Amino acid sequence: EQFFTTFGVDDSALDELSFTQRSSDGLESTNHSRIDPELEDMERLVASHLADLLEFARNLYLHLGDVELPHGAKNPIRLLSTTTPKDIVASDEWQPWQPATSGPSTPVSPKGSTNLDDAVATENGGFGGTDYDADQGTTTTGQESSERLVEGAFESAEIYESKYLELSRAISMYFRNCGKPRLASRLQAEIAEILIRNGDYAEATGILLPISNVCGINRWDRCHFWRLFRLACCQRKTGKVASYLNTLTQCFGPHLTPDVAPVKVSEMLHADFEAVVSVPKVSGYRLGIASFVETELDVAPTSGGKSSMLLNFVRKKFLKSLCKVGEEITLDLKVASYLPKTVNLNALQIVVVALSTFEDKFTSKLPVTEEDASEVLNLESPVTVEPGINTFKFRWMPLATGMFMLSTVQLQLQEATFHYDSVLIRRPLMGIEVQPSKPTQSLELNPLFLIPGQLQQVRVTFHPGKDIVEEGVLELYCSDGLEVIPPGEDPDDGNWTQSCEYALPTCKAGEPVVIITSAKSSQVLSIEDKLGLRSDESQQQEEMSNRYGEASVQTLQAKLSTRYRHELDTNPAATSTTDTYMTTVLEAMVTTLDKPALTVDSCDILEFGDNNVLVQVGLHCNTPVPFSIKEWHPKMQGVKVERGGDMNEHLFEHAISEGEQLTFGFHCTYTDTTGGLVDSDDEAATLLVVLQDEFGKTFNQVLPLNLDSIYDRMRKDDEPAAVVAELACSKMEVLVG
Repeated sequence: EQFFTTFGVDDSALDELSFTQRSSDGLESTNHSRIDPELEDMERLVASHLADLLEFARNLYLHLGDVELPHGAKNPIRLLSTTTPKDIVASDEWQPWQPATSGPSTPVSPKGSTNLDDAVATENGGFGGTDYDADQGTTTTGQESSERLVEGAFESAEIYESKYLELSRAISMYFRNCGKPRLASRLQAEIAEILIRNGDYAEATGILLPISNVCGINRWDRCHFWRLFRLACCQRKTGKVASYLNTLTQCFGPHLTPDVAPVKVSEMLHADFEAVVSVPKVSGYRLGIASFVETELDVAPTSGGKSSMLLNFVRKKFLKSLCKVGEEITLDLKVASYLPKTVNLNALQIVVVALSTFEDKFTSKLPVTEEDASEVLNLESPVTVEPGINTFKFRWMPLATGMFMLSTVQLQLQEATFHYDSVLIRRPLMGIEVQPSKPTQSLELNPLFLIPGQLQQVRVTFHPGKDIVEEGVLELYCSDGLEVIPPGEDPDDGNWTQSCEYALPTCKAGEPVVIITSAKSSQVLSIEDKLGLRSDESQQQEEMSNRYGEASVQTLQAKLSTRYRHELDTNPAATSTTDTYMTTVLEAMVTTLDKPALTVDSCDILEFGDNNVLVQVGLHCNTPVPFSIKEWHPKMQGVKVERGGDMNEHLFEHAISEGEQLTFGFHCTYTDTTGGLVDSDDEAATLLVVLQDEFGKTFNQVLPLNLDSIYDRMRKDDEPAAVVAELACSKMEVLVG
């Protein structure tokens, strides 16, 4: 009594001190907005001295209980360390947990809106806080006088125990405030055992919850499991489902081996675990990472390989695998189960979200849910998970481009779903970068070339291949001298233009679209011609070159921009929340020939007999694709083809290809040997050849013939015959003539 009088804590001892309220690990924030570091150090020092003094007083009080209690009464505190707790002795068998034996639980809010840890804290009156001991009475503040502490303390074991609890609570509070959570947890564990013995399971739960974490942090595995087991003993009798499930998930882990956690105890807790997860109430909580299962996710090699980057918003490494749209990806998921028995999961899922969605959720401090997912990968249920390492393979064929995060692994065990968020696991984040697939579309223009000076039909053929084309825009561009009619319009309307657009309709895979238009070419004027600066001589030279087949090349270009999906993406609205459309640009071009389809290589003339002449015309084919000859009509001034003189019947409908030489022969006779010849170009000798392409389209080729040798001879024949005589004077006189 003299000791408590000397070292007791009265009301004036803490007048100038304001102790920082701390949690069980001594690291929580203070009630003050700002604390003077020197004052804080003083508080810690005073708390440490008070804790040491009161700890000595506790030991003395414990010794006094051995000698001062009434005769026959045993020290109830000593019995804790010498006897097995009554609630776990063999005579009181561990009964399977049943929901019917539980009391009222905390109301469950809608699924996904409540975290299990928050629910557990609510059920236990905020056990994670730091004011638990301060709420138990004035003795927890260390301000009770020594007289009240010892007054009547030894009249009975019950009173003695009550006083001992008050003193122990005060000491544990000071230990926490001076930064000694381990010493505080030792006293709190003793307090909890006293409360359990007295049947006060709710209060014992509030004490054991924070101190069990202290043992786990310090890797006191045996002590940690014992505290968890005692916590489970309390919670299974309070009817707090969320609290009990939270504790049971911590009773299994890689560090809780059979040497630490007895097999029989683990099996009893496992039986309760299976019973609790079957309660519908637990479906209302978003259960986080639990130690009874560990997951490790990996992506099998893909076509694009792997790369890494740093995600600044989460400050973690991001490993991404590169693939194409429509490429099948294999995800390897390793599940290490530390449960003593095999369990069957109702679902095992991987939640895939777009990286942008993941960033928004993370910065907003909100969990990723299935509603945010671009894809949820599932395995066929039930999924059997045996003790040890289990490997599962997921198949995914992405149909949308973009960056995707393998955000969460979800394990559903009956009514409980555990979410293993990758951002909370100490491993790099995993993701997939999906790049556009190589389009299978093609664009072609027919014919393969345009004949200069001709009006031709142009067929634009679009082949979607295996792609599903939602829409597209076709653009046609012409070079100078070439014009086109917009698709769908009549060439007779005269709406010729050098560029136009056409909206492509929706195309299914494998169904080509043919667009028909017309194009015509004309002579391209040079800058000198447009400005009137061309000399007569240069103009004449160009006309001669054009006449004999040296024309300039003109081009018709087609550009098609399409928006398409992969062939397997038949229902984009149902497959993903991400836009699955890709884009591509196709181009095709057709040019006019730099030479006409046929050019004259030679024109030979052979005279025989009276007024008979054989005209041989050699032609050269310049077309890349075969044409067939339909007709030919020679037109020559001064000569005419004799009846039966056309020696070219074998060339009718003959297919000619590029580089082939043709020879036309005509037996002719002179028609005018006396009249003058007209020198006009309109009356020049020509050979009209009608060609037909593969589509049945005909083209007229007017080829000039060089018959100048015949015309020169005819002109000479028309001139009068004359003899030139030269007369000169001579000294000799003779007759002349």
